[in-house]
Amino acid sequence: MPHNSLGRGVRSGHFTTSSTPRPDRPSLLSRPTCLQPPTRVSGSGCCTSTRGRPAFSPRSWDIHPLNLSRTTGRKSRRTSLTGPTTPYTTRSSTGGRSCSSPISRRPSTTGTWTSWDTSSSCRNWRRSRMDKSHLLTDMEMVGFLVNGYHLLELDLPEGLNERIAGRLDELDHNPGDAIAEEVPELWQAVEHPAVKGALVSLLGEDYEVQGHRHWHCKQPHTGHMSWHQDSTNSRDTRIDRLLGLFYPTDITPEMGPTIIVPGTQFRNAPTDRMATYTNIHGQVPMVVKAGTFALTHYDLWHGTAANRTSLKRHMIKFLFRRVRDNRAPTWNHDPEAMDVPTAWGGKRDDPKNVLSFGNPIGVGQSDHYKERQIRWKCWNNLLGVADATDR
Repeated sequence: MPHNSLGRGVRSGHFTTSSTPRPDRPSLLSRPTCLQPPTRVSGSGCCTSTRGRPAFSPRSWDIHPLNLSRTTGRKSRRTSLTGPTTPYTTRSSTGGRSCSSPISRRPSTTGTWTSWDTSSSCRNWRRSRMDKSHLLTDMEMVGFLVNGYHLLELDLPEGLNERIAGRLDELDHNPGDAIAEEVPELWQAVEHPAVKGALVSLLGEDYEVQGHRHWHCKQPHTGHMSWHQDSTNSRDTRIDRLLGLFYPTDITPEMGPTIIVPGTQFRNAPTDRMATYTNIHGQVPMVVKAGTFALTHYDLWHGTAANRTSLKRHMIKFLFRRVRDNRAPTWNHDPEAMDVPTAWGGKRDDPKNVLSFGNPIGVGQSDHYKERQIRWKCWNNLLGVADATDR
């Protein structure tokens, strides 16, 4: 993408860049954007769902609604461990029921106790407890490959979000990786059936909850954070790492929401150049309800808007990692999902054609061809195809 060293705004496709502020162009994400409200789903579902293809608002600065879906799995926590292993059982909430999960408990090198799953018992436990209704569908998997994110609105126990937010408000320091020890109620979100179902679908049955996590507290009346990627900006053809972003409070446009750019997870761009970009057509602010858990591709472009309120904006980040490659699909896969004609006009709303022609921010033809090739390689890797070629 082009960069103008003279500081004048340059528009290339749908990316607007500027190295100096201009009075006629607000700084990054300073103009609020609005989301259409999600559709509630009644019954035994643990989260909300909106179906159908998102559409842009007639107003040019509005974005399409966030895709919230109904989606189980099991947490796997590992750190650098020493000492003898003492088996024990922990309790885990699974869709309103309690169950026991086999894990091992060892002291970490920091002196704190950390839980992690033993591979064989964990795998068997997951399979026995799996409610496949919480696994993602082919369309939801394709939606993640195209857009780079998946949102879950969790039905958590009454008062849990408020307790988490209250404990965060009381903290006088940022505990870093120890945030889940300071606020252990956070594990009820990570272990929610909808979250586990999405993680199993995207990372496999043996996914791992990594040791790094962080409490992002955006203080009142603070500025925006520029666009960036958290990783090394690589175009990987495997879904190996995800970010999990949990919001215990309602987030409004004025509170400095996280903002993502759908489809940018396969874009290799220098961070210092990305920092000069302002608003990007199709950017999605995480204007969400309390209890929302967002799963994003590790390399997805993101930043934050300014917090123009007197409230703290809380978000807790978790990292998840794939342990081994798939040998078969780990989601609700229909083997005939891709056996449909290719619609070169891009009008069909099925997994094959969305994977091939989905273009959430309207990139140019050359970039789109490159992204499509990576998507198909990712898809084939998720299927467990040995020779993961594109279509």
